[in-house]
This record gives sequence, C-alpha cells and structure tokens, in this order.
Amino acid sequence: MEILFPSNIKCISCKEPIPKSNPYSLCKSCFHKIEFINDNCTRCGRKIDSHFDCLCEEDDHIFDSIYVCTRYEGLMENMIWKLKYQSSTYIAKHFAKIMSHKMDYEGLNPDILIPVPSSASRMKKRGYNQSKLLAQFLGKERNIEVIEPLRRKKDTKPLSSLGVIERRLEIKEAFFIDSKYENQDFKYKNILIIDDILTTGTTIDEMTRILKEWKKDINVSALVLSSGRI
Repeated sequence: MEILFPSNIKCISCKEPIPKSNPYSLCKSCFHKIEFINDNCTRCGRKIDSHFDCLCEEDDHIFDSIYVCTRYEGLMENMIWKLKYQSSTYIAKHFAKIMSHKMDYEGLNPDILIPVPSSASRMKKRGYNQSKLLAQFLGKERNIEVIEPLRRKKDTKPLSSLGVIERRLEIKEAFFIDSKYENQDFKYKNILIIDDILTTGTTIDEMTRILKEWKKDINVSALVLSSGRI
C-alpha cells in the first residue's frame, strides 16, 4: 500500500516538503489556488450565491440532487489529469478527504456509494478506474459500503462537445445491471454516485435511470470532485 499510496510527506501538487498535518497534503500556496465550492445548485451542480436561486429551470435531470466539491480549472484540473492519465493513484485518497468534508458540509449520509463505471477498453489501457478509487477511499473514510451494480457496455464520446439531444443518444443504453445484482434483495434507499468530473450531468442521469428502473423506491444523488459548470 505504501508504494501505491505513499504517505503525505510532500505537497501532492508541487512536491514541496510540508507538515503531515496540512489539509489534503497540499502546501499553503497550492491549497489557496483551489476554488472550493461551498454552495452549489443541487439541480445542476453550478456554483450559486446562497442568497440567490440558480437559473437552471431548463436543466431536466433524473438524479435527485448533485453536489460539487471544487472548480475544475488550474491546479485542480492538473491534479485530476495526473490521477487519470499519469497513474498518480495516491492522489485519490487526498481527494476523498475533500469529498468527505463536502459530505459533512451538506449533511449527506448515504447508505451506499456507487462509482461511475469505466469501460473494459479504458480499464485495459489505464489499469484502474479513478472514480472507483475515489469511492473506495471515501467509503473507507466514512465507513460506507461501495458496490458496483452497474457495468458499462460501450465507450462514449466526450459529452461536453455534444448538444443536448446528441448527449442523450450517445449515453443511452451505455450501462446495464451486473447479473450478480439483478435478483439481490436491495434494502438500501439512499445511493450516492461518485465521479471525478461533472461536465453535463448526462452520464449520472443515465446511471440514475437504470438504477431506478432496477429498484423503484430509491433516492439517487451524486457527489463530484470537480466541475467546470460554474
């Protein structure tokens, strides 16, 4: 474990030596370069002023609510890139602490965590699913069960480059329920989907659709590490 997830001796961004007590294993300079999102619209994920409502009536989502931890830009974008494409898996446990603190702030108390599944081809190329890593560390931090009832059966294009209709067509039927879960007595009601980046929300919507067709009486929310929809 120490080889894959080394102790927080240096800043996970700039590698400068830091005290182990520093939040999220970041030096003060890097910490202040991150925009943490305190209040976001739970319908669409956009940052909002606590005194004003979000103007997102046109956003038609299936999930019950969504929560965003940080803005996807600059330092945060760079660190997520390292996690996803440079095998910097040790970053995931520090990101999970950011997500855990957001859960405290929002008063979230889900029964289970479900990571956004990765396709077989992406798993083969990358060797891991960054959303699953986040969910596993978060589950350990919060003592919450992590399950993977959904499987992805096709790769999808980047949804941020597509229009609303194209997004829905691209992601439709991209997921299915793993056969080992189909007949399971599913007693949980509050599900929290875990992902690294929110772009359009279409992926989480499609996951929610499949989950609610599978089990009717459930609440499906999402917790996302970072979003550019701010």
